[in-house]
Amino acid sequence: MKARQLPQAKIMPNQLSLRIRHPSMDPQTISATLRLEPEHCFKAGEARTTHVADGRSGFHTQSYWLAPVSPDLWTSADEPLSSGALAARLAARTSRAARAVRLWSVDSLLALCLHRLSVHQGFLQQIQTEGGDVSLLLSLDRETTPDFTVPLAVSRLLVQLGMVLEFSFDN
Repeated sequence: MKARQLPQAKIMPNQLSLRIRHPSMDPQTISATLRLEPEHCFKAGEARTTHVADGRSGFHTQSYWLAPVSPDLWTSADEPLSSGALAARLAARTSRAARAVRLWSVDSLLALCLHRLSVHQGFLQQIQTEGGDVSLLLSLDRETTPDFTVPLAVSRLLVQLGMVLEFSFDN
């Protein structure tokens, strides 16, 4: 007699996105420097899209760039400690089932992202010096995300890079 397969709970990975706002920088410069393609972007001075519901129009007063980031996007051999090596080390800490669906713990995901961004620290500081801001947006599913702590090393990297970490909890 065969054992009956139990239904697997749907596990959704946490979503981490990088958001950059700047008074005038071309979003293509951001993409080229960070080697990431944005999910959404526009340049300061470009015409806004008119929304029929509210009728707003005009021009964007600042540039905006938003890209989802994941371990799969950031594996590069040109980094001092490659993200691939770091990813392998961090993945070893997660459960076998989680690795099977490529679900990373929150602290591991943040550590990998900040490690990758630290290579571009000068560029990120330039954005901030010129009046822009850089944020990591972390969207978590309340039902499937266990409690977590932001490790001290991750907090230090956030401060070093001058970045804000924003959380949103989805149901």
